[in-house]
Amino acid sequence: MDNNEKIAFLNSLANIIEENAKTPEDASRFIKDVIKQSHTDESIQTITDGLSDPVNRTLENVPAIDIALIRKYRRYLEAWLNIPIEQFEQTKGVSISSSDVRYSKPSGWLTYIPVCAFETNSTFHVSCVPEWEDELRILLADNQVTDVVPRLNDFAQNKKGDGLVESYHKLFALGSPNPQIDTSSAVLLDYSHFNKYYEFKRKVHPSLFKLIDPDATTHQNYCNTVDEKAHFCVIANYEIVCLTESENIPNTPDGIISLGINTLKEYRRKGYATAACAAFIKHSLQQRLLPIWECAFDNLASQMLAEKLGFRHIGNVYSISTLIEPRKMLMENSHTQKPIGG
Repeated sequence: MDNNEKIAFLNSLANIIEENAKTPEDASRFIKDVIKQSHTDESIQTITDGLSDPVNRTLENVPAIDIALIRKYRRYLEAWLNIPIEQFEQTKGVSISSSDVRYSKPSGWLTYIPVCAFETNSTFHVSCVPEWEDELRILLADNQVTDVVPRLNDFAQNKKGDGLVESYHKLFALGSPNPQIDTSSAVLLDYSHFNKYYEFKRKVHPSLFKLIDPDATTHQNYCNTVDEKAHFCVIANYEIVCLTESENIPNTPDGIISLGINTLKEYRRKGYATAACAAFIKHSLQQRLLPIWECAFDNLASQMLAEKLGFRHIGNVYSISTLIEPRKMLMENSHTQKPIGG
């Protein structure tokens, strides 16, 4: 970094601190974060460059102290797409790459994901198993971002015999948490809540809990959940009526935590989900964990709650998953290739 670059960096740093640090302690913590990051594989210049990338541009009023955490969203996208984030950000229109990573189940995941993608207003990047790259390039050759999803849906439908299931979700990153939300009704899940927790889960997922008794195994799983010290619930009429969840999303880097919520039907629209989620967010940030929110594309209620909590929509995640190992699936069908759209 030459003298001009150093001056530009220091001016940028000063502006960030002036605009975002509310107290001398905030400024001190931010500078320490920058120093800490400068000793990693990420340069000081990269830290300030992160403020101008598409993800951070949509995160309004983010305190400077959290910039290092916000950059974890970029690492999440890198892991999800299996490409450098700079490559994605510099692309306009539709881009496609392939990776052997798609042959493996993501850690802690039940299914393979031979196709995954991330979409913004101007970019749609698709990552797939190598054997499908040429086919998808032909299918998406005209580079029209707006019609990629229908084409990928047709692609998956054409291969239904391979057990493919497509999904389309909106992805939200935390901007500025809503300080006006009252979290007094939310309590941190602890060991004393086991019976209430079991009954709540039975009501929310009756098919899964039909054959499960609250035995030692179930209790141990519950204790493991409590030990995470991350989940909040609301108790009304002596039962848990609302509970946060943290799904194990594939390729999530350290420092990112998924936030989900379940509320009993008869207790919805009472502010319970909002209180529990806000408590989860506050607690996570105190633990230096950055929440991420993902919901079905047509789940308007979830999207409205995300925005109320302070999340900002940053893009859409599309995936095609299968229970069948992709390499085996492709080998078995190599002698009966199906025509595109046929």
